[in-house]
Amino acid sequence: MEYKEKADSIAINMDSSAQLVWVQSFEGINKDGSALKWRYIYTTNSGNTSLAMGLDIIISSSGDYTVEERQSSPSNLPISNWSIDSDEVVEIAKEHPEIANYLSKYNSADITNIAFVGHNSLTNRSSIDIQWMDSGFMDDPHSARIWVDATTGEVLFVDADS
Repeated sequence: MEYKEKADSIAINMDSSAQLVWVQSFEGINKDGSALKWRYIYTTNSGNTSLAMGLDIIISSSGDYTVEERQSSPSNLPISNWSIDSDEVVEIAKEHPEIANYLSKYNSADITNIAFVGHNSLTNRSSIDIQWMDSGFMDDPHSARIWVDATTGEVLFVDADS
């Protein structure tokens, strides 16, 4: 959430109808859930033809940012009631027995993706998706994935190689 206010301000200044639908770690994801860059994706529906279907705002940890127009959005439903940040959700995930077991077995696994997602068919609410990958021995990869409610911290889905 560290850069959300900045991204919101940029998006609203470009199109007052902008709604946040997706936030994704973009580069340099650390084991604590922090990242060097975050991508904020907004839908727009104001009829402003200079903006395609939305905005892609990438903000780096240095505060620099880029803005691009989008032709499509990964979701049309806005993120609502988001109150858990990436570092908190990583801690919640690590406490889940399946993820804890996976991380103890594959201790070199890295977080490959963190995404904050608006309502979708899998969760039917705003959620956070974390994915880990361990490349394994002799190209035998192992992965884990968890979906967590973005407001309550409730674990909604887990899939981890054992």
